[in-house]
Amino acid sequence: EIAGAPTAAIDGETVHLDRGALVETYHLALDSVEQTFVFHELPAGAGDIVLHLDVDTDLAARAVGAGFVVSSDLGRVEYGSATAVDAAGRSLGLQQTLVEGGIEIVVPTEFVDAAALPLVVDPVVTTVSITNNSRNYTDVDVAYDAQNGVYQVVYERVESFNDHDVFAVFYNTGLGGFLGTSTSIDITTGDWRGPRVASNYLEQDFLTVAARGAIGSRDVVGRMRNAISGARGAQFTISPVGDDHLAPDVGGFTNDTSTTSDFVVTWQRNTPFPSPDADIVAQRVSASSTLTGGLVTIAGASSDMDRLPRISRGSGQTSLTAPNHRYMIVWERETSPTERRIYARVVDFDPDLTGHPVFRAYDILVDARRPDVSTQDERSGSDPFWVIAFERLKGGDYEIYTVVAQDGTNFNGNDLALQQDVGQAIEQRRPRIAYDGQDYMIAYQSEDGLGGWDAYMTVGNIAEDDNGEFRMALVERITELRAPDGSVDDLAIASRWDGGTDPGGGADENSSFALWTAHGNLGTDLDVGGAIVVETTSLVVGRQYCDANENVSGESAWMRVIGNQSATFNHRLQCQNLPVDTF
Repeated sequence: EIAGAPTAAIDGETVHLDRGALVETYHLALDSVEQTFVFHELPAGAGDIVLHLDVDTDLAARAVGAGFVVSSDLGRVEYGSATAVDAAGRSLGLQQTLVEGGIEIVVPTEFVDAAALPLVVDPVVTTVSITNNSRNYTDVDVAYDAQNGVYQVVYERVESFNDHDVFAVFYNTGLGGFLGTSTSIDITTGDWRGPRVASNYLEQDFLTVAARGAIGSRDVVGRMRNAISGARGAQFTISPVGDDHLAPDVGGFTNDTSTTSDFVVTWQRNTPFPSPDADIVAQRVSASSTLTGGLVTIAGASSDMDRLPRISRGSGQTSLTAPNHRYMIVWERETSPTERRIYARVVDFDPDLTGHPVFRAYDILVDARRPDVSTQDERSGSDPFWVIAFERLKGGDYEIYTVVAQDGTNFNGNDLALQQDVGQAIEQRRPRIAYDGQDYMIAYQSEDGLGGWDAYMTVGNIAEDDNGEFRMALVERITELRAPDGSVDDLAIASRWDGGTDPGGGADENSSFALWTAHGNLGTDLDVGGAIVVETTSLVVGRQYCDANENVSGESAWMRVIGNQSATFNHRLQCQNLPVDTF
């Protein structure tokens, strides 16, 4: 126990309460308060560290995921999941419990005894507001520049029915805020839609791409912006003349080797004659806004309707040799007016975007749509992994599924709702995925039961089954990214790893930036919001494969095993959402 009144100090928007061995810190923002507890001293054999936080409220409290919500008909306050991190970078997701009069957080003895001080306990996810006005904003995306430590957020603003503009803003997580005001990528009458963005490590540029023009005659356009100065290049056209080009996406080259091209742009090309067809094509682009090489067909059979491509955000880590930098492009293929399948292809970062064979990324023959794909995971050496997230029809509702894919191979699929045990009848849609060098963060929409959608995120690792197959195993069950005061319309997420950050890049190297557009309370406008997520949990051993009955707490219990696949490792079995003091 620590007794005595603390010494208070204010540093800008941060308040420190110094209690000697413990410093309690509050980082204040308009829409959130981030609370941390820093232990600079601990007695030998301290045992468990137990934090008891008084909560004085008339609102009803309940557990949500690894955190809590207190709410009434008038509103709500969220208290996020807690993580302990020591000075050596060791981390542990902590058990939090609702107790009489407050919240209790326990750091277990085995972690405390081995901790390098200072030891930090951080219980929240920080949220930020990108826009907050009466304008309508829609599609949003984000990318990270590793050399300058900045994210660029791009979003679309509705000017009129046939004129949408695109804007961008820099955000620095280390400095904790925006770097200047928003900058226009397009404010012409050209009608830019569906912006996507990626970064190039060596050139330190962001490329924003979008579809421009009227339906039936759209082209793909782009614009560079320097990550250091914010200077913008001229707008330029990426797609060839003719046909209808839409749904572009872009991946950046994240190696420090100089090349003639720095980005790969992929999109859907519709051709009406001699018969309707939709193909997936790609084009390399240099940081000087020039096209390098020719247009490459990724999937072009005349009998296939291939749509909505997505490409890996980056080409791999800076430490990789250039020939090992590869992208995976995923898309949906229409097999009937009511059914689609998920397909994929790996391409090399070379002058021809050498394509490996097209393969079906998910084998079950059901309706599957809107895929997204991570940056490659090189922990496997010469045969890297990608994780594909998509929505799949199951029992009349869409749920998020994941597939672990290698070049030409997939390892079946995992039902995220089943693994989370959050109810199989709740729709989950529009997944976006980012990889931080250890974990995969999957952001998605989920029905709120009132006709709207909320923003959530779950976190997983890759685990190997006994039969040698790789599957997603969940580290974190579910985190609510945004309080449901409206309805989420669009999502995006990117990590520092996506921009080329190598392991050892700092305490926040595992951070990600999740974004969304959402209707306000009156439903009359759409604004852009976001959350900075730092995921520092250990690896999990295996995947969750069945759901539990609801217990007397009103929740279903959920478990994970933390450690590694060595039989001699000191594994930890963790359970949450159990009834308090009840068998």
